[in-house]
Order: sequence, then C-alpha cells, then structure tokens
Amino acid sequence: MRVMNALRFRSGIFFLIVMTLLGGALQASPRYEEMLEDELSGRGNVSREELIVPGRQLGPVSLQMDQSGVVERLGYPDKVFSGDREYSLERLPLEYHFLYAGAGLSVQFRKGAVTAVTTFSKNYAFSGGISVGSTMNEVILSFGPRFVLEETAAGRTTKTLRYPEQGLAFLVSGVQATVLEITIEPAATESFPDLVNRALPRLDLVRAGRQDLIRLFGEPLSYRWGRTTFSPDSLPDYYVMIYPEHMTVLLHRDRIVELGFHLPGFFYRGKIEVGTPLKDAFDFLGPPREVLEGRSKNFEPGILYVSIGGVEGDCYYELPEKGLRLFFKDFKVSAVYLYAAPGR
Repeated sequence: MRVMNALRFRSGIFFLIVMTLLGGALQASPRYEEMLEDELSGRGNVSREELIVPGRQLGPVSLQMDQSGVVERLGYPDKVFSGDREYSLERLPLEYHFLYAGAGLSVQFRKGAVTAVTTFSKNYAFSGGISVGSTMNEVILSFGPRFVLEETAAGRTTKTLRYPEQGLAFLVSGVQATVLEITIEPAATESFPDLVNRALPRLDLVRAGRQDLIRLFGEPLSYRWGRTTFSPDSLPDYYVMIYPEHMTVLLHRDRIVELGFHLPGFFYRGKIEVGTPLKDAFDFLGPPREVLEGRSKNFEPGILYVSIGGVEGDCYYELPEKGLRLFFKDFKVSAVYLYAAPGR
C-alpha cells in the first residue's frame, strides 16, 4: 500500500526547516517564518550527511558509533593504521585509525569505539559555513575566543586551534592560517545539547518565561522578530530567542509559546531527534489517527501528512496531548517543536 510504504525508513538529506506558526494569532504574521529562514540559512545547502556538529558528528560519522557502524555507513577503509604502522582488521591495536581517502575522512578508534573524526575535505561544513579552506580568523569569529593554540613540531608551519569545551580542533597553516583539517572529539565540558536534554524536564512550559530560560541555558545569542534584532531591554510582544545549535524559543510577552530544535542532539523523551527515521518515531509514539498522502498540510492534530503537496518524504505530524510537533524531510525528522500540552 502506497501510504503505508511512506512510513518505512528511507535514507535522505538533512534539510533547512522553515518553522510554521502555532495558533491563529501567530499564523497572521508571515514574518516569523521569514525570520527563521533568514536566521537558519547559514547552513546553506549543507545536508545532514555533510554537516559538522561540534563534539557530536562529522558528516556521516558520529562519536556515538562503533567500528561496525562506521563500516556499515562507509564500507571498508582504504587503510588501517596507528602511527606509521598499518594493520589488518583481524589484528588491531588498542588505538587505531580508519582512512577513507575518497570521503576525505579519518576515523580514530579505541577498543572499537569512535573517539575522534577528522576531515581534510571541503565537502563538510558547520552550520555557519566554516569548512576546510576557511581562515583561522573566520573560525575565531564563528566559535569565539575561548581556544587554545598549540604549536606543532619544530620546523613545521602548522598549528592547532583547539576548542576543548566544544570538542573541536582545527589544523591551520600558512600566512592566512588556512584550515587544513577539522577534527571533532568529545567535549571537555557538557555540550549545549546535553545541557538542554538534562534541564528540559525541569522547564514548566505552562508557566516558564524568559528568565527561566536564562537561568537554565544562559543568555541567547540574539533576540529576533522578522529580520530585526532587539536588545533584551526593548522586546516586542512576540519575539524569538536564538540559542546555540539552532535551538529557538518563541515567546509572547516573555512567556514561552514553543521551543524548536533544528539539529541533531536534542532528544524528545530520549528517543526522537533530528535525523530519526519516520518509522522509528512512530514505533515510539504509536500509530497516527489518520494518514493523508499528497495533500496540503492543514496542521490538524493527530493526522500524519505524508509527501505534502506531492513532495515525497515531506511530512508533518502534531500530537497535542504531548505538546509535540514534528516535521520530516525525506522521511526523517527535520525539526522537533515542543509546547505546553492542553490541560496541563
């Protein structure tokens, strides 16, 4: 059956979600959609398979993978090595690397678990556009001044710009200090997604407001509405707090309306994040009340809209009793939104 086939796992591309409004009063203002499109457009055309997420993911490889998962995703490596010595898969040391020359990746393992991923290819980029070929100044403007600059061996012109709190390292060289390699590794401190996952259960979406968000997550990167940025002392009735890792919070008169998550790492009840296959999401949530395929989405709760407007894999689902809205691209979650469930 065609509709049911739409519920099956399909590989796909991570996409740039434009958040759709919640509630009649908000639907009257298209500026909110325009604002998020403008704010999040730094990802450009970076797909999920090309995205670098600090301390978590470099393209198709995440730090949560093991050796078998990497082989399943990328195939067998071109080379297995540790230092200057090469090894076979049947006889491995405690720590070793897989080299995937064509993909521009080197994956480091310890006892079969991924401990770091390095790229020397321009094919992978952060959401803000930083990639191999960027300059050290561009990196610092994007990631801030809290870095450690490590000198390499005498006689070499390369240096390593390391952000231990974010699980990032950049090998740079030359007059412009151009990025030659990018490495992700476990962050030395709690990452922002980990902080949110830990603190979110304590956030009462019915009563919480701006000061509660600041207490839990700190000041946002910016306060925005439309294409206008506001100071915290002169906020309009409706505004959005933009946090790291593309977490967004819509507020009305300083009270929370909805939280949005647009990158992997933020989990709904520990199970659903950006990138979760549609089938896995509904295995956890239970079946929808109804499935409509090829229609325009009317945001009717309990209905799974599949291949919206004829675009295969574009889906939408809202479960109001749980205060949850999900958008899908290529049959994978592309955005997760949370709001206060009715009756709470």
